[in-house]
Amino acid sequence: MFVCCTTKWQKRLKRIEILNHNLDTLVHIPNSSLNGLKKDSHVDCNSIYPIDIELFKRMYNSKSVDYKGVIEEHYFNKLKEGVGLSVLVEPDVQSLILKTKYLT
Repeated sequence: MFVCCTTKWQKRLKRIEILNHNLDTLVHIPNSSLNGLKKDSHVDCNSIYPIDIELFKRMYNSKSVDYKGVIEEHYFNKLKEGVGLSVLVEPDVQSLILKTKYLT
């Protein structure tokens, strides 16, 4: 699972509250040496953008995206839960993500 984290979570929280979405769709991920985040961050599980693996490879190779590290299994499961609670994520995408296993 590839996730984009933000430190500007207040804007995301306000949007979630205004739209009356489940607050558990905004997942807090504290920084750690394992995940490589420099600051505590959040993931908005309402904003899921499935991309083709080839596009991801091109983005990575062109440095459009950056690999920071690996999130802990607990936060991986919180992300899956957040996606499952979202009313904005397509059911087929939810199903695919909910079936995803954590790889160590």
